[in-house]
Amino acid sequence: MVRETDKHGQAITYEVVESQAPARFKRTIADKNLPYGGSWTWIIQPEGSSCSVHITEEGDIYNPVFRFVSRFVVGHTRTMENYLTMLADAVKQQNGAAASSQ
Repeated sequence: MVRETDKHGQAITYEVVESQAPARFKRTIADKNLPYGGSWTWIIQPEGSSCSVHITEEGDIYNPVFRFVSRFVVGHTRTMENYLTMLADAVKQQNGAAASSQ
């Protein structure tokens, strides 16, 4: 179990249900009191000297109002886009640190 707090102060507990480092990782929302639930599966595949990252989200939104907000205000792919942006930023920082140390 992992508990994360987002930038709005909302804490969510996740459970790792599959881990095959470094190629596959899956976790689900463990909190049952939220208006949504689901899982994310990350698959990392080597591609030459780099890799590709694929994220599959399987989600449920139980509350109809929250479902409307998710679809028309927030967007269903926002979580995956945020993860990919953070990953790209981390890679840029690491590449920048490696280049500056040479």
